[in-house]
Amino acid sequence: MKIRIVEGKPLISLEKEEMMRLCRPGAGPDTCIWLVVGNDGFECLFFCRDVPNLLGEALRERWESGKTVAKRDGCPEIESMKSIIILKQRGLTDEEAQVFIDGCKRGIEAMREGKVRPWGEIKKELGLPE
Repeated sequence: MKIRIVEGKPLISLEKEEMMRLCRPGAGPDTCIWLVVGNDGFECLFFCRDVPNLLGEALRERWESGKTVAKRDGCPEIESMKSIIILKQRGLTDEEAQVFIDGCKRGIEAMREGKVRPWGEIKKELGLPE
């Protein structure tokens, strides 16, 4: 799986195995609506739902009007990539975005384990203004 930012919009390129597992082509209504095939192979348009096709119609419009066999609106694995996509849109590389997200996850885990406390709690304890 590879995320590319094209004209500010995220395109997710999928290998065949990923596409089969995540998008389930041929599964009727359980097929993901955002699967397309382009020049670069299989792509997910989950984060590009309002980009018009060559006829000026967005895939979301076709789906909402019932013109598609596929009915499933994405999957948890693709949805979980939103943070990485936002960071990539701001110019970070894949590796930089992943390091940032991993650091955030470690910070949240430390807070949950009581190893660190939220800044708001510390400010209140010290009597600092909000």
